[in-house]
Amino acid sequence: MFVRYCAMMRRTDLLSDPRFASALLRRKNLKALLAEIRAWILTFADFGELQAQVSEAGLAIGVIRSTQDLAESDWAREWGAVVEVDDRGGGIVRMPGSPWHFSGSVLPPPGIPAYQGEHNAELLAECGVSQAVIEDLKQRRVLLSRRTPRGAYD
Repeated sequence: MFVRYCAMMRRTDLLSDPRFASALLRRKNLKALLAEIRAWILTFADFGELQAQVSEAGLAIGVIRSTQDLAESDWAREWGAVVEVDDRGGGIVRMPGSPWHFSGSVLPPPGIPAYQGEHNAELLAECGVSQAVIEDLKQRRVLLSRRTPRGAYD
């Protein structure tokens, strides 16, 4: 990979630098190697130019974004990465959409999400937990369920 990165940077001179002759030496001289990489990056006028050269070498590059920035990006809008669904209380909530796109079919949108703990009792019953134990857990407030968008628990 080092050879490939040097070719991408158009810095084949680094291949003959004794500080970087092996993986062990590159780790030992990491600070110097990172300085060479930083100096190379600073030769680009903008991210687009850097991305073009890196992509030309068949390598990936990207921008680290916050979750909110990603959700509000053009890419997220175009791909439907974030969708709005009914919150069951007269409003909407944003949530991840279908992450896959296929040329021959369309995936259905996500359904309406359940409230926190809404199906606890049903799932425990399906797992063989008795109704008496479920009721005891509810009474002791071990098993909680938020069934309204206002945050009330039953």
